[in-house]
Amino acid sequence: MAAEGAVPADSLETLFPLRLAPMEHFLLLDDRPECPLTPFVELHFTSQLDRDAFNQSLAVSIRRHPLLASRVVWKDGFPHWQFDASFQPSLVDVASHTVLTTSDEQRWCIRPFDLEHETGSRFWYETLDAGGKCRVIVQVHHAVCDGVGIRQFLIDVLFEYDRRTGEPAKQTSPSPRRERVAEPKRLEQRADFTRIEQTPANVKLRWWQKLRNAYYFYLQPPQALARPHADDACEGDLPNEPLCHHFFDAPTSELTLEKCRLNGVRLNDVALSALFLTCRWWNERCGITRRGTRIRLLMPTDLRERRDLRLPAANRLSFSFLGRTHHQLGGGLTQVLETIRAETQQIKDTRVYMDFLKGLRSVSKYPQRFRRAVDGNRNMATAVMTYAGDLARGLTESLPKNDGRLVVGDTEIERVVGAPPARENTNLTFGVYRNWGRIGLSVSWSRKELSRADARVFLEQFASELKRWGESGS
Repeated sequence: MAAEGAVPADSLETLFPLRLAPMEHFLLLDDRPECPLTPFVELHFTSQLDRDAFNQSLAVSIRRHPLLASRVVWKDGFPHWQFDASFQPSLVDVASHTVLTTSDEQRWCIRPFDLEHETGSRFWYETLDAGGKCRVIVQVHHAVCDGVGIRQFLIDVLFEYDRRTGEPAKQTSPSPRRERVAEPKRLEQRADFTRIEQTPANVKLRWWQKLRNAYYFYLQPPQALARPHADDACEGDLPNEPLCHHFFDAPTSELTLEKCRLNGVRLNDVALSALFLTCRWWNERCGITRRGTRIRLLMPTDLRERRDLRLPAANRLSFSFLGRTHHQLGGGLTQVLETIRAETQQIKDTRVYMDFLKGLRSVSKYPQRFRRAVDGNRNMATAVMTYAGDLARGLTESLPKNDGRLVVGDTEIERVVGAPPARENTNLTFGVYRNWGRIGLSVSWSRKELSRADARVFLEQFASELKRWGESGS
């Protein structure tokens, strides 16, 4: 069966090699084997998959998103992507090859990528509930693409799978989302932000404000989240569980989202406020009680525009940073939320996140200097939080539903979960999202610094802060 929208081999051969964009180069340099820079996404299904059909869907889709099938080669002193035509993505059974690996200290840790010798994507399959349900676990190197890029790729995979295993008519009928099929040629513009930079910001930052931001970023490092006790860092870890999750029930989700609507606030801002308070709670639990202790959160900022609908999976993002001291977090979530709400709006109005990209662009011209700069700044943020919104976005307009779940071919999607990667001294990272109206939280953590039990305790406190706000009066 010919694949709809298949990408000819010769078009990929002429596209590559592609020089790494400054953000990609930064993420490559920022990677550490003991704390790999790799996000995870899990897709949970209500029944077993036709694994041959899913592997075929992976193979077709990855050619539309070729950075997931590329390695790093060095040319003229700079790293480049080189498409690996021999790479055949396939689901690996966790029974034969665990998601996590063991370190020299015999603790479970995240498998690193060596992008000079392998492509930056892996796919696992696990049977759940005595043969009833299953899940697919996806690991991608962050230099390959961001979370939005992973979602774009997986949407392609799911549509391909639906076409192969659904009703016979779907195997020959055109896709209802033809206008969004990724075009690999557009990867040449993945780091072109000219249109954004030429559009005046709503509020222009003055030179002294930029200087103040640089001073804060480089010379006022945040407090890293420490381990509250000295027991083994892999206590309670599991070989096939890269993340921990917390799912709100339907009534709690409805209350929280309705309160956001009534108060005119975004769930992203509420979650950031709750995360700040949880970081302070954790620090105090660890005996760090100084009023001036700094907490800094990293918030990825998606820079895609409407014209990027056909852009394949890639990194088209920057980073925004929000900081507070313990003293500034003393008034409870409602008071913190007012300041967070104002600051996230200021970030949008000033587009301060473009300064981060401009800095990367300048230093990336000098590879050795770039490496020294990245090696010299190993404490960017206390934690990371990305708000992904409704993870089914992009699927619901084209796939039928059954009892609220999306039907994909011969199965149904129960939920999609994920979290960004931890970094050295950024020991906890969170994904906040919605699955068909229900709020979910996922956390990844540095296995070098924290245990699974630590991550679980922090996650439950974070969820409690959010729930308290949602259930309290308006």
